Amino acid sequence: MITSIQSSEGIIPQYKQDEISTFPIYEDVSENENEDVDIENTDNEDDNDDIAGYSVENAYIEEKKETILALKENAEHTGEAFLPYLEKSFTETFKLANYPQEDIRKAVIDALLQFCINYSKINTNEGKQALLKALSIFVPKLSELIRLDDDRRVVINGLDAYAELLKDLGSIVVIGEGHKEAITNCITDIMFGKAQCQHHEEGENLDIEAEQDELLVESAGNVLCNLGKVISPEDYELYFKTVLPMLLERLKKNKSEGQRSFAVGTISECFSKLKHRVTNFICQLLPLFLKLANDSSGEIRNNAIYGIGEIVLHGKDAVYMHYTEILSVLSNGIYKESHVAARDNIVGAIARLIIVNYLNIPLEQIFPIFVKQLPLKEDFEENKAVFKSILTLYEAGHPILYPHMETLLGVAVNIIYENTATDDEAKSIVLEFIKSAQRDFLDEWNSMYVKLPTEVATNIPYIFP
Repeated sequence: MITSIQSSEGIIPQYKQDEISTFPIYEDVSENENEDVDIENTDNEDDNDDIAGYSVENAYIEEKKETILALKENAEHTGEAFLPYLEKSFTETFKLANYPQEDIRKAVIDALLQFCINYSKINTNEGKQALLKALSIFVPKLSELIRLDDDRRVVINGLDAYAELLKDLGSIVVIGEGHKEAITNCITDIMFGKAQCQHHEEGENLDIEAEQDELLVESAGNVLCNLGKVISPEDYELYFKTVLPMLLERLKKNKSEGQRSFAVGTISECFSKLKHRVTNFICQLLPLFLKLANDSSGEIRNNAIYGIGEIVLHGKDAVYMHYTEILSVLSNGIYKESHVAARDNIVGAIARLIIVNYLNIPLEQIFPIFVKQLPLKEDFEENKAVFKSILTLYEAGHPILYPHMETLLGVAVNIIYENTATDDEAKSIVLEFIKSAQRDFLDEWNSMYVKLPTEVATNIPYIFP
């Protein structure tokens, strides 16, 4: 496999008199790559003024691409068994990062990403050092490709690789010198249309190009959201402020539904990363989100309502003065909302109000309506907030729960049985409620149990060993 990657068969120099149907020479312009790493020496760096570009025979392109992807698959599925080949595979694959054919560049990004993931699973100091070395090469190269590659698909792949690195590897990705800046500069360049691939040429299909540009921006938004998981809220606020004007621009009425939905969804996802720094944006964004909660688009309403809940959760006491207005919007929405996920997010937003300060809302009026919306129908991620709010009231010994205990137990048991708790934390919260209520409200438990479908009831011993 390595031999196939190293091979230059099928690459034919084209001289200036034969310029038609050639790939331009793709020059390496990175200034940040580690000079000690051998991977910078490529096989095709002859500086010949007469060469205009290269043509590559299709059969060799396909073979090389399939070889790179096969290495990636081997690394992914063989784990430790691949370790003896990891360094060599990374080194030789990296040499093709500026290959003149875009499918190869895309495959290289995918493979190098997987190799970094493999390095991250070596739980030794040597493994950490190897990962840091790999990242010191890969992160700057991704920045170069995102900013300077003229193929949108390659750039989207590069952005997705950044998002995956941040999500899977965490803060080690931004330890290296200049890494944080490289990533944030790519986000802002894409958001503001400054990347090379966003420069349209005459004769291009503008509809297709506009669609691909939107995919680029969405991928950059995903990187922005994942970046917040690995840096401090204070640092994240600075980057959020930089891109916020562009996101707000996409919320204007003259923008498409997709653009507006993306913008409000991305802003909403950023609130959990801003944490307490959300308070600096309440006056600017809460009125906007309350207005968007009545938008004609169900997707936009859904994302706005989720954002309102996140502002409540992270803004804490700075939002108390807005509870009445928030409750008014949510209460009106729950009666007329036809979008299933948006209804679930209304329940989630009410749950966050309860978590933060249930004394500040009229529980006697709100809670029975809240319970009637359960179980959630589509956005099961909101189960975490819903049962966290129920546990908040349970631990406070609030009597509002008592008339609804049997119903809530039934909902909770079905969440576990149907596996609609979307992560371990959500499952733990639901199980904690069930076990506490089973102990303290035995009559309600028994009454609920006899009404369970047979297939659920027979699985109870396995669900709660």
